Amino acid sequence: MSSLLTIYFTSDTHGYLYPTNFCDLQPHPMGLFSMRFPKDGNTLIIDGGDTVQGSPLTYYCRVCGVPSPAAKALNDRGYDYVTIGNHDFNQGAEFLGKYLHDLHARCLCANVSDKTGRLPVFPGTVHTLENGLRVGITGIVTNWVNLWEKKENLQGLTVSDPLTAAREAVKKLPPHDVLIGIYHGGIERDLETGRLLSDTDENIACRLCEELPFDLLLTGHQHIALAGGQWHGTHIVQTPCNAAAYVKISMDEDRRFHSELCPVPDHAELTTDETQLYGDLNRWLDTPVGHLSQAIWPEEHLKMALEGSPIADFFNRVQLDASGADISCA
Repeated sequence: MSSLLTIYFTSDTHGYLYPTNFCDLQPHPMGLFSMRFPKDGNTLIIDGGDTVQGSPLTYYCRVCGVPSPAAKALNDRGYDYVTIGNHDFNQGAEFLGKYLHDLHARCLCANVSDKTGRLPVFPGTVHTLENGLRVGITGIVTNWVNLWEKKENLQGLTVSDPLTAAREAVKKLPPHDVLIGIYHGGIERDLETGRLLSDTDENIACRLCEELPFDLLLTGHQHIALAGGQWHGTHIVQTPCNAAAYVKISMDEDRRFHSELCPVPDHAELTTDETQLYGDLNRWLDTPVGHLSQAIWPEEHLKMALEGSPIADFFNRVQLDASGADISCA
């Protein structure tokens, strides 16, 4: 049976663009640069947020003043829509605004409003495919951003209740044939047993499915690899973190969804600029930051558990000195 709609979905890539976890010198099956999405007029490519923070690359770009390559990576892969993740606020509204302005994709996040106009954010849209199918789409982010984020990073921004905002956005959408939610938040119930896993409102995917007529809900935030599940008639997916996999979703002529987790190769075809950036990053990571007068080796596990560890003490002293904190627990 032919597909009316194909979606490629990523989320929580956390700035992992290259096929490496930066823990060793071996290539790993991960990274946005390793992904390629075949696209036609009936295909949508969507990202669920937490895109610009969380890797050595994003830290290097921030502290060394190097322009973030994240937007170009998404543009080169033909993304159509994104939403904002809670970690995307970590570098402040000005940085987030530049990232969103640099994107060719449209940002849909119904529960984020910006009084200053820095963020090009929209509550929802209807995307008409080449075959005439009208796809209604809205996006939202967990409002626990308000608990976690530095107040200065949210100055001028409002992150409201996602369920209320999504309900209003859906109500205002023009006529559509299928409804998709992009939710940077997680799943609060076991989809097979219905058992409640979390009684907070940090993750409300199941409530969204119960109270709104979503046909498909693209979730994130929890870093759970979910190829596909069902709740209250809604098809739900989620990707693992750090660009370790993406989800391919297709909707057939009977309006049924089929989805699969797709592996990522351990290699990427890099441009000259991407190769240069990777070299600069690794040279920076290899820069010595200090020297020890003697080697510090870990003890046997039992001895460390009973008596403590010199290497853990060293890490804690460094963290206390660098951060000015009162307590460090390495």
